[in-house]
Amino acid sequence: MLLRSGNGRPTNAAVALVIVLGLLLRIWILGRMPITSDQAVVGLMAREILHGHFFAFYWGQHYGGGEPYVVAALFRLFGQSRFVLGLTPVLLDAVAALLVWRIGRRLFDPRTAVLAALIFWIWPEAYVYLSTLEYGFRFATLVCGLAVLLFALRLAGLRRPRLTDWAALGLFVGLGWWCSPEIGYFAAPALLWLAYRAARLRARPPLAGAGLFVAGAVLGALPWLAANVGHGYPSLHTVAQAHAGTWAGRVGVFFRHVAPLVLGVRLRGSGDWLAGPVVGVTLYVLLAAFVLALVVRLALKRRAALLVAFVILFPFAYAFSTFSWYWRDGRYAIYLAPVLALLVASALCEVGRRPSRLARAAPVLGLIAVLALTAGAVGRLAPYVPVAASDGAQSGWTTWSADPDEWVRPLVSALERSHVEGAYVTYWVAYTVTFEAHNQVVAVDPGMDRYPPYLAAIARSSRQAWVFPRPSALGALNAAVGVHSWLLGRSWTSADFENYLGQYRIPYSTEDAGYFTIVYPARAVPATVALRAPGT
Repeated sequence: MLLRSGNGRPTNAAVALVIVLGLLLRIWILGRMPITSDQAVVGLMAREILHGHFFAFYWGQHYGGGEPYVVAALFRLFGQSRFVLGLTPVLLDAVAALLVWRIGRRLFDPRTAVLAALIFWIWPEAYVYLSTLEYGFRFATLVCGLAVLLFALRLAGLRRPRLTDWAALGLFVGLGWWCSPEIGYFAAPALLWLAYRAARLRARPPLAGAGLFVAGAVLGALPWLAANVGHGYPSLHTVAQAHAGTWAGRVGVFFRHVAPLVLGVRLRGSGDWLAGPVVGVTLYVLLAAFVLALVVRLALKRRAALLVAFVILFPFAYAFSTFSWYWRDGRYAIYLAPVLALLVASALCEVGRRPSRLARAAPVLGLIAVLALTAGAVGRLAPYVPVAASDGAQSGWTTWSADPDEWVRPLVSALERSHVEGAYVTYWVAYTVTFEAHNQVVAVDPGMDRYPPYLAAIARSSRQAWVFPRPSALGALNAAVGVHSWLLGRSWTSADFENYLGQYRIPYSTEDAGYFTIVYPARAVPATVALRAPGT
């Protein structure tokens, strides 16, 4: 009864229940996860955007754009907060689920479309979790990619495709390219499939349609073009990766680690099997065989060819990225999740059309199964980050906060109270401090400066601070926020810096603030000091 009422249509109450469960889980995660500097950068970009500044890409790199403008729009509507920052990928993930529904309606039928959207919304846990972390481009790319698939299907399904569909296809290809080159996972199979259909049917696209496609792509990619044309195309330069390995090695990483993560049988982070090695590997083999059988069956029936091409090409295209060696949270394979949801839903609904009672229950049982996989992973990983601070209580399942960044609050308060305008601190604290202080205090790691105007502002500031972790608080800091490199520059500790100040006879004062020690030199110390080895 979960997905079918007496008239054969989805039960609205059951659909609403699953939607609410997925939304509540995301909001619960938002209330438990402190932001990192990687996420705070997006919030700071959005603030600068609201002040009239333009940025093509995520600060400090030549790729990854678009999404900070969505954050800026939400900041304008709902205020600037860590919670609104985290709601942005949740909203984009909801838009992606709607696009999965629209693609499902066009490829299959309304019931399959609803089931596919629900499966994508709640499975696997890794992507439910990632949809609460704002990293600046990945969920915008996902939305653009699904829109590319949808408009490709629209163009292929109409005898006389509308010119607006050609323009929309080009626009989303261009926007996706601006957001991330990962749009290629969608654009390549979609455009190749359209070209194949046109060749097989001997039907050339209308000249006006092709022109609008190109115009839309240029318009969507205009920020990328502005940042690259005449500047040596830095976005096309390969970024060296110390652990990249070979292409074949990354294909192996995909099948060993990423695929079971996408299927929900392996845990994000540790990579442990959900129900132990024996059960976990068995589940993985069964699910992988199930997906392979679906792909083969659809290929033989010549149905959903676009999805078939996507799944076949994805593992090998995935491995071309030198970043894809990193598999711990599955971020580079997020684009596979909606396509798998569509394939699984199509199989479950096809079985559900058979006359036996057990067969008719297949969609319900399948939805319960993916819910169980997500719930099992949540049970193993939750309550996510325990607050192990010496002055805080151990967090449990029922603790929640709209602003779970208490770990940095004492530091921000101390800097504001001391009227500090600029602070040098490790990267993993710097931009979080700046975001939480609403730019009243600007903090930067000289060794990893993503936004040069901040570093220049600190150099001009009349009162300066240098921030270091307290050695006795490192364990609690790691437990509260996660394990990071907390030392400033080239591993400077507060003792190293105080020795330096003593050597150059610079008076200073110190203050403990939460997990950190703040050193206030009587006069400005060049940021380049942090780039030296301590003692030199």
